[in-house]
Amino acid sequence: MATEKLYMETTGVITTPVYKVSKEQKEQADTLSAEKIQKAREEAIPSILKRYEKRQKELLGLKGDQDVEEN
Repeated sequence: MATEKLYMETTGVITTPVYKVSKEQKEQADTLSAEKIQKAREEAIPSILKRYEKRQKELLGLKGDQDVEEN
């Protein structure tokens, strides 16, 4: 699979609106962001552990098959 890079040239200025937020709004956004990250971790870790354990069992099974073939 080849990867392609896309380069774009523009003759105009690209602008993005920027809004001022109060300290309270920033703290609230930071708290929500931290909560989202924590929730994602809590959902991801069991899934990762399950895949890890499955892979370990597969590798142990393959290792056991090789030991049997050598004898």
